[in-house]
Amino acid sequence: MWIMMPFCVLIGLYMCCQSAISCNSFSKNDEGKADIRGKIIKITHSLKEVKEHNKLGTITIEGIEPNRKEIIAVITISAETLIFKQVGNSKQRLGYKDLKESLLVDVFVHGPILMSFPVQGEAQEILILAQPQEERR
Repeated sequence: MWIMMPFCVLIGLYMCCQSAISCNSFSKNDEGKADIRGKIIKITHSLKEVKEHNKLGTITIEGIEPNRKEIIAVITISAETLIFKQVGNSKQRLGYKDLKESLLVDVFVHGPILMSFPVQGEAQEILILAQPQEERR
């Protein structure tokens, strides 16, 4: 029993440290800068059971954080996620079905974000900045 005590203490300390550093909370920052800017490389649609819980799907983004660090992020899209397209100086409201691979997007994350690989979080807002080359013509 005494042999197990230090082991249990070390496990407890490890778990506390992991929970303290593995989860950050983001919300739309004061400067209006996105938490992640990047290109959508994959879209995964949710199953019917998951959609019933307002989760429409996920997008995988290859991009950069504001601190210029390259990342891969898996972002959950819910029914509450606002999706817009930049049109000049204004924004046009779009929907989940308008998200396509190769789009350049700004993502504003809501709530906790897991600092794992890939980074995981839920989008509060997505702003489409550019269309894929083939759609511009």
